[in-house]
Amino acid sequence: MPAPDQVAQGENYDFSQTLGEGVETGDNNIDGFTYRVDVKQFPDDVAAISKALNNVSGPTVKGTLTPAETATLAIGLWYLIITSVDLDEEIQTTRRIQVVKTWV
Repeated sequence: MPAPDQVAQGENYDFSQTLGEGVETGDNNIDGFTYRVDVKQFPDDVAAISKALNNVSGPTVKGTLTPAETATLAIGLWYLIITSVDLDEEIQTTRRIQVVKTWV
């Protein structure tokens, strides 16, 4: 597993994640799929941040955690669980981030 991205509290964090097979038709997302990201400290936790993702190109989803959102995350390891859902299918991928203290 690759090392987690480092994210400073209170800073913008842009991410891009490929979801895998079955999530594309041509260069657009499948009609009817919805995309979201849940940010959790542990995979089974309730999400500290949960929001829809709308920037999708083929199997790649792009999103941003705003400075206000990253400021709410405690220092430590967090999981971005990115999910693509339609009526009968759910595709999920996980990415890790390490939230660090902002030094002024």
